Amino acid sequence: MRDESRSLVLHKQWQLRPGVSPDDVVALVQQQVLPAYQRLSDDVTLGLELSLDGTSVVAVQRWLSPEAQEAVVSSDSYSAWWADYQPALAEWDRLLAFVSEWNTVDVDLRGRDAT
Repeated sequence: MRDESRSLVLHKQWQLRPGVSPDDVVALVQQQVLPAYQRLSDDVTLGLELSLDGTSVVAVQRWLSPEAQEAVVSSDSYSAWWADYQPALAEWDRLLAFVSEWNTVDVDLRGRDAT
């Protein structure tokens, strides 16, 4: 069932630290995280999901394919991008505590012959 053309989706759940509001996290994503990923690759889109009780978020990276993600993170320019991204990561860690992560691939429920 492995089809390399399917999207790779990375999920990471984070707990908001005391005194942090969901709006603080959204502002960080809008102001620092999204622009950084836009510079990284056109092959990735980001999402943010808020728990119903407002105490945790799931950060979602959706890559065109596993190969697209691997090509980006193994490129010569990735280490420079990663170094530039460190201030955003430091702020992220100030706002949130890591809970768990999991990776998935999209499943085409229409079937192989669907148009």
